[in-house]
Amino acid sequence: MSYRNMVVFLDQSPASEIRLEVALNLAAEHDALLTGLYLDYIPFSPDVDYVVSGSQLEKYQSDLKQHQQYAEQHFRTAALNAKVRHTWIYGYTYETKQAIAYARCADLLIVGQYDPDQPIRFLTKDFIGRALLGAARPVLIVPHHKVAIDQAYRHVLIAWNGSRDAARAVSDAMPMLRWATRITLLSIGQEADPYTDVSTLPKPDIKAYLHQHMIRAEIVEQHVSVTALEWLFSNVGDWILEHAQAQDIPTDLIIAGAYGHSRLDEYLLGGVTRTLLERTDIPLLLAH
Repeated sequence: MSYRNMVVFLDQSPASEIRLEVALNLAAEHDALLTGLYLDYIPFSPDVDYVVSGSQLEKYQSDLKQHQQYAEQHFRTAALNAKVRHTWIYGYTYETKQAIAYARCADLLIVGQYDPDQPIRFLTKDFIGRALLGAARPVLIVPHHKVAIDQAYRHVLIAWNGSRDAARAVSDAMPMLRWATRITLLSIGQEADPYTDVSTLPKPDIKAYLHQHMIRAEIVEQHVSVTALEWLFSNVGDWILEHAQAQDIPTDLIIAGAYGHSRLDEYLLGGVTRTLLERTDIPLLLAH
């Protein structure tokens, strides 16, 4: 089992180079076709923004075209040097629907973490959330700053709570789990009742599931009191990141379910997912 088709989202930001490096290495390991999808972010719509003059729009579009041409040449050269099968798609869009349509035809999406210092070069702040909840594909989020990334993701941490989305994430990440040499499965629940000695933490049957796939995992269970549980659940995203960074062997990848819901046709992410996306300096693989 492997990813046969990957899509990497490229843009004008400096972090796009980091993303491309990660994508090329993964595509080479999985012998996958890598699609470079370059979507220009347009911070205004000429159909409704009458303040923008025709000459301004023409100049802006000319600059975008030059950036796109350079990005395509760089992508193709890098892919040829890495001996990766590849294709290029250029999209000119005001929204994420086009990106999601392309993404649904791939096994894995590779996107960049939103960088508040480069807002004009990114699609929109909620682009990753919309892709997560709309593409029905696992999404690998690469941090926007340069980090030492083990492309094979040798040490993987799974944030497990027995939910639908967590189960989907584990299944979608199976090709990467097969490459890992160490897997830590992190789970949290209420400590045992002092009168019944029964814990509310579900039995880690996920370990048996992974074992059937010839994958061994170390279970780390965090038991907390009822009082602490409420506080921890409101800070669980930070808790996951702190645990990942505190490992004796550096964590190369975090796998988790992406939580969200739809309200008035706008996708909103859950608090844990949002915390992970905004604060991580470790690559994330999220699924919904």
